[in-house]
Amino acid sequence: MSYAHSRNESGDRHDLVAHLNAVAATTARFADRFGASEIGYYLGLWHDLGKYSPAFQRYLLASEAGTWRGRASPDHKAAGAQVAMEVVEPLALPLQGHHGGLTSPVELKSWLNAHKEAARDALELAQARLPEIMPVAGLAVPSHVRADPLAAELFLRLLYSALVDADYLDTERHF
Repeated sequence: MSYAHSRNESGDRHDLVAHLNAVAATTARFADRFGASEIGYYLGLWHDLGKYSPAFQRYLLASEAGTWRGRASPDHKAAGAQVAMEVVEPLALPLQGHHGGLTSPVELKSWLNAHKEAARDALELAQARLPEIMPVAGLAVPSHVRADPLAAELFLRLLYSALVDADYLDTERHF
């Protein structure tokens, strides 16, 4: 079993599949207001795929035990961002930024290149445990978003907000 978060006050660890599914459902609900329910669902499903990485799971358990002091956590965002790059490239931006803010497409590509090996390893495990991570027929981006760069920017920011809020709410529920 893989975990999204360490033990709460009840001593329970947050199951990763449950977290991904809950964030996917909530992001979809939030994104439905601006015609992006399906995209929101997949953003939620992809946002923490990197937590399947053995390095992240070791980090989580070591942090819980108090033995991971002073070191940065392993990346957990690149795996989902890599999936988004294959499906609808701009969707990688909210995934990369969901803990820290949106960057530029140039920064995203450079960052992804630096994390590609860890992302690949995590994705292999994620696909084995969560085969539904890829949409069957791609994702439909609303036509007005495709035609207007300003609308596309706003659309990504709304998706980012929906994802961050959904992730925060589910994590808060766990703790």
